[in-house]
Amino acid sequence: MCVLLLTVLFCVSVTFGLLSANAVGRTGIPREVFRQLDTAMSQAGKYEASYQHSLDSLGHLGAEVYALGDLERAWNIYMETAQRYRSFNTDSALLYSMRAGQVAKLQENVSHAQLSRLIEISSLSTAGLFADARILLDSIATQPMTPEVRIAYWKSARMFYSYQGVYVEGQEYFSRQYRRYCMAYSDSLMFHLPTDDPLRIFLECERKVSEGQYESAGRELKRMVVKLSESDNFYAMFSFQLAEVYRHRHDEQNYVLWLSRAAAGDIKANVREGLALPTLGVVLYEAGYLNEAFTYMNFALEDATRGHARMRTVAIANLMPVIDAAYKEKISTSRDQLIVYLLMVVLLLTVSIGLLWRLWHQKAAARESQRRLAVQACAQNTYMGHFISLCSSYADRFESLVNMVNRKLAAGEAAELQKMIKAGKFIEEKEDNFDNIFDKAFLDIYPDFVTRLNTLLKPGEQLSLRQGELLTTELRIYALIRLGVDESQRIAQILHCSVSTVYSYRNRMRNRAIDRDSFEQTVRDMGRNEDD
Repeated sequence: MCVLLLTVLFCVSVTFGLLSANAVGRTGIPREVFRQLDTAMSQAGKYEASYQHSLDSLGHLGAEVYALGDLERAWNIYMETAQRYRSFNTDSALLYSMRAGQVAKLQENVSHAQLSRLIEISSLSTAGLFADARILLDSIATQPMTPEVRIAYWKSARMFYSYQGVYVEGQEYFSRQYRRYCMAYSDSLMFHLPTDDPLRIFLECERKVSEGQYESAGRELKRMVVKLSESDNFYAMFSFQLAEVYRHRHDEQNYVLWLSRAAAGDIKANVREGLALPTLGVVLYEAGYLNEAFTYMNFALEDATRGHARMRTVAIANLMPVIDAAYKEKISTSRDQLIVYLLMVVLLLTVSIGLLWRLWHQKAAARESQRRLAVQACAQNTYMGHFISLCSSYADRFESLVNMVNRKLAAGEAAELQKMIKAGKFIEEKEDNFDNIFDKAFLDIYPDFVTRLNTLLKPGEQLSLRQGELLTTELRIYALIRLGVDESQRIAQILHCSVSTVYSYRNRMRNRAIDRDSFEQTVRDMGRNEDD
């Protein structure tokens, strides 16, 4: 049985080892690091449906307000809709920014027209349409701007050059140039935005990270991620920047942890052009986690495609062939390993089945032996009953003889009685002899009867035998009950005592029992079960 158990456990461990061989956590990155991200990915459809519903409602409201002629409110609603669509669906963002521009034209409001155009520029940048975005950006740069428009201009320009820098990643000359432009606009924003503005705090932390001030940046970033909701786009931005702090500190586990949290934040905020998830995919690919890298990169590509974030789609698509090829190669290798493991499992299961077959036969043989023992025990009970009946018969005959002697004496037939007395013994001797024979025979067959009977009695009420004593009268009564002789009258006949004496002993013993009601039935069943 132990060999079989070990075999089965080995089969299970081999199979489990195969299934978990490629799981994250095998070289130092715990699976728990990705739990929040995996949950967000599984619920992405729910987040998307809720967000789309709110945007549809907002768009319908804008159309209704525009139809009523409230141009100011219509412009505000279209601008909000375009801004919320920008990171979710760039085509829709462009549509609503153009609608806002049309309303601004009707208003003949230059600032509104410029702000509408800047939302359009941000959407074009997200879509990867840099040439068109650059034309519009340059056209606004030459125009007079209010402080509000200028801050919006710096935001759009920063986003434009930031995305261009990411797009040309690997082309060091252009990438360095775009980063320099991006940092210049970031400096302008940091100087003019309120000190408590999340974007300003983010830009300050970003600058500290670029300058190597990791301790100071890390403290501020941690303070912000605690304050922000996970569905706020800034949560993902701060988390991503905190991941950069850990990357520079060469803390791989926390780097991956905060990348995964940033990616989860992007999903919850319905940001489809986020950088966290594809970055995480690249990191895991380089670390050898091909399953997870392929899963996350594929999800990021599908998300960017649905949001028409062409800039992000191109960047991810360039990486996918390499990851896909490595992933397919690993699947092929795993398939070969799987065949080997399956053959091992089949072999072990075959051995297990053989052991089970042998064990089944052994148990069948054991059950047959137990059945035979039960038959023998039953035969012993029968033999004992016959023996007791025989003894009882002799006792009855002896009692009849005594009665006859009395009649002889009463009739004056002393001479004849003397002859009969010389030929036999007194009845008391016969009774003692019967008791001894019964006690010895019963205890030979059931040597532990008294011990087991005592287990049914209350503490302090157990029976004990004196040195050399076999059974007492009350023990003989329950010995007969154990043998199946249950009627008090029959017991009285066998033991040559009155029925009232038997009743008295039985009642006294029941009062001493732990369970008075089932005591005698337990004595009857004693030793007849397999467990006994």
